[in-house]
Amino acid sequence: MKGLKIPSINGLPQEKETLKSLLEQGKQLALAGHDSTALLSWSKAADISPSETLDYIKIIFNQWRLGGTDEALLTAGLMLVKLEKATPTLTNFLGNLARRQDNPSLAKKLYAVGVKANPMHKLSLFNMAATTAKIDLYDAAIPELIKKHLPDDHLCLPAFQTDAQLIQKLTQSRREINLKNKDERLNELINLQDQAERKMDALKVHGYSTEANKLKAWDGSPTAEEILEVIQKEVDRDLAQPERVSPLYAQKRQHDLGLFALTLEKGELALPIFAGLINQNAPLPYLKMLHGLAVYQVQGLDPGLEALNDCLHQDPKDRYANANLGLLHSRAGHRYSAAMYRLIAANLLECSHGHFHYPDFMAEAQKAYEDPNQQNLARKLYNQISLEVEDPVVWARLAKLEFDREHLREAAHALKEWLRLEPTNQYAKEKLSELADSFLTQGDALEKENKFRPAMKIYLQAASIAKTPELLKRLEEGYYRLKQPLKAKEAAMERHIMVLMEQRRKAALEQEKLLKSGMAFLKTGSARKAITVLEKALSYKANLSIYRTLCALYQEHGLETELGDLERRWTKMMQVEEEQMKLEKEFHWYYAGL
Repeated sequence: MKGLKIPSINGLPQEKETLKSLLEQGKQLALAGHDSTALLSWSKAADISPSETLDYIKIIFNQWRLGGTDEALLTAGLMLVKLEKATPTLTNFLGNLARRQDNPSLAKKLYAVGVKANPMHKLSLFNMAATTAKIDLYDAAIPELIKKHLPDDHLCLPAFQTDAQLIQKLTQSRREINLKNKDERLNELINLQDQAERKMDALKVHGYSTEANKLKAWDGSPTAEEILEVIQKEVDRDLAQPERVSPLYAQKRQHDLGLFALTLEKGELALPIFAGLINQNAPLPYLKMLHGLAVYQVQGLDPGLEALNDCLHQDPKDRYANANLGLLHSRAGHRYSAAMYRLIAANLLECSHGHFHYPDFMAEAQKAYEDPNQQNLARKLYNQISLEVEDPVVWARLAKLEFDREHLREAAHALKEWLRLEPTNQYAKEKLSELADSFLTQGDALEKENKFRPAMKIYLQAASIAKTPELLKRLEEGYYRLKQPLKAKEAAMERHIMVLMEQRRKAALEQEKLLKSGMAFLKTGSARKAITVLEKALSYKANLSIYRTLCALYQEHGLETELGDLERRWTKMMQVEEEQMKLEKEFHWYYAGL
């Protein structure tokens, strides 16, 4: 490596030449990327002189930190870990290097060495969690992200179902009632105090005065227990009078009672509520997660952890479950698992703009999509949504967003994903064809200028977006012109199959029309007309249902000659069908790349 001075080995004992050779050989191997053999050479050197090998490795390690490759630096660092007691700072640094070189297993081992050396070294713990979670964050950026989205060590709970502002509204209404009762009680206390003073009952006067002073200082705010009691009474009324609200609203009210009970750590009240809603198959979100939290509050950490793990098996991207699982692990003293699940939750929240609830995330994406000034945000949100759900609408919107900014390759990718979910969507197919046609126009212009190689590049770009018979014909001609006959034949065969498939698609449509007509004749008893129409339908392509219907009609009417002829034709049709199906299976659909 130019400009990198490797210290010479001086004053070594009798094996100094061997030692020097091994150290230099290890250095060259490390610089060439042969880490295993480099470590082997240095290990042999350490057998001769551990201290001088250590000094040598320390010097080149520090020099490579200033001007070497990450691969060589990691190799030298691994040797340092082997030769001396590893510090968490060093192993954390090396773990980061290993992650950046796509070696997560080595990274986790290095982080683990650091945590073992110092269990309180948080960066090693966070980096190990990020490695397991496959999140590309390092060092201080990890706790910063967690703090941004999960600043408190509290349960993360979804919104109330009857009213998102339920507790605030109940608090306000209850406060108004309390203030009214307060005024009434104050007036009553004034009268009682006057009576006590006339009777010169000092003890009662003091008691009434003390109570009045306390009431005056009270702002009327209800306790959490009072709010819980209000919700409980409404639930009890629903159960006593089922006709007063819809069944769904009654379930929502029960949900809200259980949810508020969880916030008050009253799992014994919440547990039967959520268990009952689950048994009723109530169409409410996060019931199993809420039930798991109630299990935790009643039965303890281990059952709670098991319940929330089950939730994640069903939906690994559940932000509530990840956040709460991290909190439970934290309370259990499982620092690594706590960091991992909280990081997963925070990273998911970062991607969804802080939204825990998926419909809220979708609503923001739609709002941004409808705002001309928020198209970049819409694209970012829909790209994240596409990673979490299989929804053709998402890909349709991504396609439009990419078209609008004239990013044709990205638009083509979105259209292909749309077609993957809705293979028969004609609009998506037509848009892909339009993209290919725009490239054909560019290629035409180049061919007219006899710029055949640039034209072929354009055609190949078009083929990566969408293939059409016309485009494949251009590719065939271009390959012959460039003296690549094998590729020309491949393009010709692909074009042949594409044309054949389109013919079969049209034939299927015509056959379906005729089949309906033939069945209509059968219903009216016009067997002869039905046979004529069905024979015509069968001529388009092999169809087992039509064949069997015709066989039954010929047998029923004693038309043995026609039946024998049909059977012979069917045998030939099946041979053709098998050949065509084989071609189709080998064919890359027209929207696939070359």
